[in-house]
Amino acid sequence: MSPAFNQCAAINIDCGWNVWMDTSFIYFEAMEDNLELAIRANGDPSTILTHGPSDGSVVGIDYSYEPGFKVGIGLTTRYDCWDVFAEYTWFRSTVTQSATAPSPGVLLPMAGNPFVSASHGFNALDSRWHTSLDVIDGRMGRWHYVGKKLTFHPYFGVRAAWIDQDWDTTYTNTILDPHSVLVANQATHSWGVGPEVGIDTQWQFCYGLRLYGNAEVDVLFTRYTTLKTLDTNASVERAFDVTQHGANTLRAHLDLEMGLGWGTYLRCHKWYLDLSAGYGFQIFFDQNMFREYQVTTGFSSFYGGNLYIHGLTVTAKLEF
Repeated sequence: MSPAFNQCAAINIDCGWNVWMDTSFIYFEAMEDNLELAIRANGDPSTILTHGPSDGSVVGIDYSYEPGFKVGIGLTTRYDCWDVFAEYTWFRSTVTQSATAPSPGVLLPMAGNPFVSASHGFNALDSRWHTSLDVIDGRMGRWHYVGKKLTFHPYFGVRAAWIDQDWDTTYTNTILDPHSVLVANQATHSWGVGPEVGIDTQWQFCYGLRLYGNAEVDVLFTRYTTLKTLDTNASVERAFDVTQHGANTLRAHLDLEMGLGWGTYLRCHKWYLDLSAGYGFQIFFDQNMFREYQVTTGFSSFYGGNLYIHGLTVTAKLEF
């Protein structure tokens, strides 16, 4: 094998500490399976409630992009060009959705326990879904050449993640006197920790430009706390109230990103500035726990569903 291949491809700072710091602006859209709100059924409401809908459409959530950030710090060691890196990611997403029933027609609720909500019809709904994501990564890897202009950075490490979700939906029927109201409040709080592996790749062009593609996968031991309540003004007592603590499981996560970057040395190789912009796709498998009791108590065919996050990442990095 030629000496150039597998040779160190790290940034070479003259008389420096080989420490780098980076910050990223992220603009992500969060989406999740099985957050349907209602069936917008056409026809006579009394017939629909008695025999079920024969014509209609499903009301879902219109998702939107939200800003966030990442901050990181790293060090290239003197031992065979290995590097260590730590990064924190902060992201919050809040989306709201409203809908009204057709005329003639009715909204059939899909959030909450089906035994409680199956016999109710409404003409309006308002829903709010909030997601918060905090992630800490600690990694060790090595940049090396696998071609004259191609470098790889395989790494392994540890990830810790905190994911909280709140899903609140209110169904109202303003035609009835008194008004009929159904309020479904659901929340999941989780933390997870486990190993991660990945690879960063770079195709070097001229003038410091490069194309990069990164892939990462992790499997986390995850603990959930879930809360589900269902209130209706048809009953003085709460119709449904379940809290589950300490639900333990394993959850997988996949992250793919591709983009362009540019870097240059400053002050006679004493500093190195790097700028990059890329678009990434992430899957947090089986993260939706809202439907769990619909499956176990309502004989539903819903599975939990995945949480998806995709969007833009713009990063500035300085090494010295």
